[in-house]
Amino acid sequence: MALTHSTPSIAGFGFIPSLPKEPRRFTMHDTVGRSVAMVHVTDVESTPVRVVTTRTESDIRKEIVCRVTCDIKLTASPHGIIPVESVLSQCVTYGVAIIKQTSNAKQSAELISINNVHVNGQSYTLLPAY
Repeated sequence: MALTHSTPSIAGFGFIPSLPKEPRRFTMHDTVGRSVAMVHVTDVESTPVRVVTTRTESDIRKEIVCRVTCDIKLTASPHGIIPVESVLSQCVTYGVAIIKQTSNAKQSAELISINNVHVNGQSYTLLPAY
């Protein structure tokens, strides 16, 4: 999801994150890690806010606030008997994209997750569905 390019520097390596516009599928997880929905992201826009950049010898991780537009198909079994399904179309929310670039400049940066996505007053994590 995070197609980027590496930029050599005196300190080692770096990258400039960019979030592509093509649709992607994700699974939505609640705060205890349960998968609660399938998400079709139709647009992601980064904001000028870069929350954190963390470096190790083997990779760089960047956390970037982003605006997410998506269709969400929630599936739940509130009483454990009959699944209830609802669809939220063109839901617009914000989250924090976690992007990792390894020191191998030939590999593109990888989107790890989009955290703190709020829908209907609840916080969720979006994980790429490969």
